[in-house]
Amino acid sequence: MFCSTYSKEACRPKNHFSLHVRLQWKEHNFTLDCYPCGRKHKLFKTIAPNFNELSKFSLSILSEMTHREIHSPPNHFLEATLLGKKYTCVELQACFDSQDLQLAPSLEYRGVRYGKGQYKVLSARKAVLIQAAAQCQGFFSLGNLLACIEHKAAGFSQWQQENDSDALWVIPLDDVAGSVHASFFCKERKNSATIVSLLHF
Repeated sequence: MFCSTYSKEACRPKNHFSLHVRLQWKEHNFTLDCYPCGRKHKLFKTIAPNFNELSKFSLSILSEMTHREIHSPPNHFLEATLLGKKYTCVELQACFDSQDLQLAPSLEYRGVRYGKGQYKVLSARKAVLIQAAAQCQGFFSLGNLLACIEHKAAGFSQWQQENDSDALWVIPLDDVAGSVHASFFCKERKNSATIVSLLHF
């Protein structure tokens, strides 16, 4: 969309997007891991305020960062993991035959976060507004189903929440992971109904 509006000459992709991400998608069909520098910078910013002696600053920081990386458990970001504060819901627990159900605001799978407030387009006629993530003999998302009103243009459509606005749908993780993410949304009220416009690719 940017290229069609401003031309390819004006497009300057980030280094990771132009190099590593493209190659990893080509070889593996998903991004393995190409952001170690960002992670190290984030770790540095959390550690640096604790060190005051400038003469040994760089050596102390480097030593502490190495120590933390060696002693922290590996992050298996390709596997599904609940993120945020975990909680339970008695009403939902009954729907799952009293099996151990854990809820959280979001989950991460293959390096991608799926969480509360995100819109996902499941098919040409169905979309979902994610309300929570759940784990019970597998992972899935809970959300409100939306029905398509109109496809305005390629990647731009309007949706309306289905009749029972309180109903939560259980969406398997593979369906959520295979859905199209809505990059932008806009809500408006029309005749006591909420219309959601989604921009998705």
